Amino acid sequence: MLVDFALGLLHTGLKKGNLGGQSPAALALLDPMLPLLVRALGSRHANSVSLALKCLAFLIRLPLPSMPFLCGLAL
Repeated sequence: MLVDFALGLLHTGLKKGNLGGQSPAALALLDPMLPLLVRALGSRHANSVSLALKCLAFLIRLPLPSMPFLCGLAL
């Protein structure tokens, strides 16, 4: 599945530290990923949900502008 592959790439990049920088440019690139990850939480595929949660676990520590808004949507 294409979504699983993309989420796997994102998770690997975050885990290795290639994408989780504190620079404003990196944060600006990661912020649009949040709605997509929240949307993946509603998937029927367990692997997609698992990978989305793993990615969100890395992103929750970063000061992303849309994080407070999307936390309310995920509940």
